Amino acid sequence: MASGQEQLDYVAEVIASGRAEPSAYQFSYASPTHSWSAPLVAIPCIECGKRTARTLPYCPRCLGMVAHCRLGRTELRDARGERYAFLGLFAHDPSQPAGARVFAPEQLVLPYLGEVRDSVDWLTERYGQHTVPYGFKHGAAQRYTDSALIRGAGASINTATPALRNNLVFRDAEPLAAIVATEPIYNGDELLLDYGPYYKVDEPHVAFETSTRAANAVRSGGAPGFRRPTNRGGTAWVPPLPPLR
Repeated sequence: MASGQEQLDYVAEVIASGRAEPSAYQFSYASPTHSWSAPLVAIPCIECGKRTARTLPYCPRCLGMVAHCRLGRTELRDARGERYAFLGLFAHDPSQPAGARVFAPEQLVLPYLGEVRDSVDWLTERYGQHTVPYGFKHGAAQRYTDSALIRGAGASINTATPALRNNLVFRDAEPLAAIVATEPIYNGDELLLDYGPYYKVDEPHVAFETSTRAANAVRSGGAPGFRRPTNRGGTAWVPPLPPLR
């Protein structure tokens, strides 16, 4: 597997060179003060070159073969015992049987990839004072990562419900955030990440989702632009700026 820095450099180079495209996946966000939507960025897989958007920098197949993770419906359940409909990330080594250990304690699982900036202003423009759904604040530095549009595979990892415990934690490794195992994780286990005390789950009157509602527009060349809360910008799709390196 490419190192975290190599993955970050690859994503940055692809976007800077103009090889990123709008994907069929649309991220939508709404709160009492901010409402916008934009397509996720699609880039060639770092291993095979296939276009991918939700598991950067890998396509789903290479994510399993190389990074030993799989995107699938979460096993988390609500207070009534009903399984949630959203996605999660699972330990998945196709070369090993079910139950085999995939990750050891303190092992790097994935870097947390996304847009990286040295100011909080761009996040305030997108989300106001609300929790950034796919955000991470780096240590003491004024550096922030948002994976809403540049959707690294690690952004699909959920946090545990009260009945369960997390098996991953963030480690800050400038300019990256590393996702590290806190206990042995076995083939088929759902990955669950401690997002820290400042991450607010289920904020009132805040909603966000990733869907394929924009698929037809993207295929026809009419992909929507990034509609900022200030309503600036035209109709042409403009990819997010490449991550800092």
